[in-house]
Amino acid sequence: MLIAVASDGRDLDSPVSGTLETCRSLLIVNMETGEIQSHENSGDPSGLLLAGIIVEKDCEAVISGGLGPAAFDLIADACVTRYDGSGLSAREALLLMDQNRLGFLNPDTEICHSHHESACGGCGH
Repeated sequence: MLIAVASDGRDLDSPVSGTLETCRSLLIVNMETGEIQSHENSGDPSGLLLAGIIVEKDCEAVISGGLGPAAFDLIADACVTRYDGSGLSAREALLLMDQNRLGFLNPDTEICHSHHESACGGCGH
């Protein structure tokens, strides 16, 4: 299982970034082998490039402090579960996610206008 973590550093001891769009690196963690791939953020303000990597790598989930609307919709439409790792290190967030103790990220708007299904991972709509 592959999990993406928006990180302010390049390893699991780095803090989870406040948003996918402003993270320093996107860590793709293989939960079975412990292998980590790091993808540097190119500075795309929409977050679509990093969201595209998450979808392309077939990640089952993403952990971040937040997601902008364009990245949220792309990830949610691909049925990738979105978790809130605010205030945690990447390692702590992954552990809590694995224990089903990490909260979901919801869209910034009150109503989710996307056409993804609620079964795709907890946007609540």
